[in-house]
Amino acid sequence: MDIKSLSKIDVSQIIKNKNLLANIGIIVLALVVIRNMHVGQVQKINLLKDQIKKENEITEFIDSLKAQEDKLDKLQKNFQVNLTTDRVIEKISVFAKENNIRINSIDAQTSLDKKNYQLLPITLRIESNYHKLGNLVSDIENTGFLKIRTLYVDNRQSYHSETPTESEIVLNLYAVYIKKK
Repeated sequence: MDIKSLSKIDVSQIIKNKNLLANIGIIVLALVVIRNMHVGQVQKINLLKDQIKKENEITEFIDSLKAQEDKLDKLQKNFQVNLTTDRVIEKISVFAKENNIRINSIDAQTSLDKKNYQLLPITLRIESNYHKLGNLVSDIENTGFLKIRTLYVDNRQSYHSETPTESEIVLNLYAVYIKKK
């Protein structure tokens, strides 16, 4: 059948082919049902895609939190907890002895209380040459909890002497440690 022949269709022919009409109706109804099911499935798929996207965002957030916690743990491992003045002085003394440096005095001041940590100021007076001083500074800085704030060298004796002498050196240090909660 073509379009031109549709105008020539007689109603009596349609009545005779009731089965054809019923079949066309069933096919149209089936197509409508299938279309609606397809639209429903597409909506479900879009909902699932949105849920997957949200869950991926949550997973990324959790992963970033874990990475931050790992960084914090790594940082905290470098710091001492509730460090005592005696332990700091003992550590400095060991470094001086290992580097053959004579200590004239070690003066620890009162701790400075910060929000999450404490600073223990220490003044160290020593006699040393530059090579030994370099080794001592390296040892101190490698502890992770001792930091040199200032360093003064009085080498006036060296200028007036024909033989190399050790200079008088003052190191102002901080021992940094985390407060125990």
